[in-house]
Amino acid sequence: MTKTTFAVIAATAMLFAACTKAPTTNFSFESSDLFFEIADSLSQNQKVAEETWARLFDTKGYKTLCDDDEMNDVRRAAELVFAPNKKAELDSILNAPYDSDDDVDLKMKILVRNYVNLQSHFDDAKKFRTSYDFGKVKTKATKIVHDFLPSPVDSLLTFPNIEFFCYARDASNCGSCIIFDFNYFYLYPQGCIESMAHEMFHNYRYNFTNDDIIYSEPLLIVLDHLQDEGIADLINKKGSENTAKNLTELEYPELYEQKYLKALNNSSKLLAELESLTFQNLDGELSDDDYKKQVYNLFPFHGHPVGYKITQLFIKHGLRDQMMETFYNPVEFIKLYNSIAESEGMYVFSDRFVSHIEQLFTKPQPAE
Repeated sequence: MTKTTFAVIAATAMLFAACTKAPTTNFSFESSDLFFEIADSLSQNQKVAEETWARLFDTKGYKTLCDDDEMNDVRRAAELVFAPNKKAELDSILNAPYDSDDDVDLKMKILVRNYVNLQSHFDDAKKFRTSYDFGKVKTKATKIVHDFLPSPVDSLLTFPNIEFFCYARDASNCGSCIIFDFNYFYLYPQGCIESMAHEMFHNYRYNFTNDDIIYSEPLLIVLDHLQDEGIADLINKKGSENTAKNLTELEYPELYEQKYLKALNNSSKLLAELESLTFQNLDGELSDDDYKKQVYNLFPFHGHPVGYKITQLFIKHGLRDQMMETFYNPVEFIKLYNSIAESEGMYVFSDRFVSHIEQLFTKPQPAE
């Protein structure tokens, strides 16, 4: 069903706010607690039953985010790191270089390094699990995103369910919940709270976007990613250079930092390439399937580096209010970007391109 406009939904939400029951916030430690139990058994050189592994991978954190190969990686990494008789094999992985994005063992290397870090403070992490006041997380994260938004509709600003598991040092928004690596939260609780605010912005914005139109066109999907991630990154990122550096600090290989910086430094070229590919498709020089594939793969990291560069330029030029007035409209995002692009030496989208995305965004939708 097509979402209504910002004004209508905002008014409706305020009208019925008193009648709406707030969703229950749930911090679930089912996945991380069972992982801790398994790690304890492995460290005592005890065999972990197959049923226990199966139970771990049936918990929501792992079942939602990991496929069978990734579950096998979790098991192998846990056995290598926590079982005392696997040191030689563990050392061979820790000493292996990160080769490239195509390295088949890349995920395993990232996973093992995070588990080694977790093992180094394993007892303290378990104490943190029971002593930390997770209740205050909701208050802090909600305040961050509330203060970030221009005039938030509080009834639509909901705190998500949080699932903790033990995996790579990261967080993922899975729609029904956000899944956090427990070690990531243990090491950087304030940063993770800000990440939760970042994800809350995504969920809040979703109430106003016209997804029937956006998800009908690859071009609009890509532009929507740039806007969505670019604005959300203003909540919890501390500049593009620091964001790239943090990838290495989070045990991701240096090649990730290099890839982020390359996308950042080539932002103007990537935007120009987006227009070029679009015109090739419109002019019959590029098939729809090839166009879709190429534009989806054009912006690394789901559009974060380029989108964040654009929104930082908005802040630099005093355009925060204008950016937030249409935070749910990727076409207005591009038009605002065009207004400052030339002064920043960035690529300026042509009138033809802007006219094209305006037409895409306003085209009639098939009747249901």
